[in-house]
Amino acid sequence: MANMSEQVGNENEVATENKPVWIIKPAELILGGTIPKGFPLIVDDTNGMVCQPCHFYLYDRYVNHVKGTFVKETLNSYARDLCQWMVYLTEFSVPWNEATEFHLQSYVDVMEQTVSPHTKRDYREKTKTHHKGVIEGMYRWMGDRYPWLFSRYGKQYLHSPKNHPVLIRFSRDELREASRTVFLQRDEASTLFKALGQLPSSNESSPIDGSAIPKACSAIRLAGETAINGGLRLAEVVSLKLQQFEQFRARKIEPNSAATIQIRGKGGKVRGVHFHGVLLEWILNYVHGERTAAMSGVREHGRLLVNASGYRQGQPLSKRTLQRAFGKACVEVGLIKRVTERHPIDGDWLELTEKVEFRPKFTFHALRHTFAIWTYYARKAGGDSEPWIYIQNQLGHSHVLTTLKIYLDAVREFEPFASDTFMNGLLHDAGLIA
Repeated sequence: MANMSEQVGNENEVATENKPVWIIKPAELILGGTIPKGFPLIVDDTNGMVCQPCHFYLYDRYVNHVKGTFVKETLNSYARDLCQWMVYLTEFSVPWNEATEFHLQSYVDVMEQTVSPHTKRDYREKTKTHHKGVIEGMYRWMGDRYPWLFSRYGKQYLHSPKNHPVLIRFSRDELREASRTVFLQRDEASTLFKALGQLPSSNESSPIDGSAIPKACSAIRLAGETAINGGLRLAEVVSLKLQQFEQFRARKIEPNSAATIQIRGKGGKVRGVHFHGVLLEWILNYVHGERTAAMSGVREHGRLLVNASGYRQGQPLSKRTLQRAFGKACVEVGLIKRVTERHPIDGDWLELTEKVEFRPKFTFHALRHTFAIWTYYARKAGGDSEPWIYIQNQLGHSHVLTTLKIYLDAVREFEPFASDTFMNGLLHDAGLIA
């Protein structure tokens, strides 16, 4: 009996030793003239063998085959996701080509019960969604190109075509945007926008009180109005040019009219975005009022939105300044969320201490999401049978399925609040009805 126990123990020890130990190592040499230096390789630390499915997928999808370059942080992030997945499969003795939806969901469940060693907090929903998306992407790619590597088929397997009947290429930013769609209710928006500052007026000049972000600064408010009324990203708002609105100075603008402004978005793509008449009036009032005052004695640079005062008076409004002002306004009006950070005690992750902080409930990007949700119901109420097409074009998504992926669930969540009273209030806030 003693010999048998000893034999079983030896077999377990051998089995443990034979298990791969997956780690990430950057390629030190340009192997064969194809693998760029620094490319993250997922290798077995016991024998140096490369995890081929992960390698093929990452190299094909995220390396510029012409220039031999890659985005380091992006690729390292995806490599970490896949490496953790391979470690998980190894731990439970699951061959990578036999993984099922059950295994993937179990992996996500494990993430929900642990904390991230990088952020020292619970894994966020968008982080878990990102991990899952990367893993599913690899299996979809391998199943399309190397189906002979899989001996088992069925809808429960990750590589099964039934799990991905339509192959749509979503960009990293689109996946990140789809991970969690946060939007404002009308009462939240109304309260928040008052804290952002006053609207540009045609009959009064904007005071400049010498602070970095004046309480009455209309540039911050105008930036928010542009995002929530046009669906612009933060970078697109601060990149608006004065020249884009010169054509409207000599025109009479009707509140119910709309004009198309050419916006350069991500990747340099240009799209036409509709600005309604009231928004154009606010912009022109700002140009004639606060902006003119702020630019006194400052060399013209062409950006629309500028700092009203302080040592950067007249300089272009930066993304950081706008995001900070937006967050500050959220806190002022009580739009906050509770965030709990967990830290190990003396490096022991089994012994944790918690630190609670209150942070802004929304980021500036939530205004873009809010635009999409509100516009859907506004156009639907106006008789538009296909509001998603308009929203897709306004937001600059490459495919309408991207828009649906991001907003369909949020629209369903918001539907109980989209009453006639809400819609009338929305139109009133926009200045389109009395």
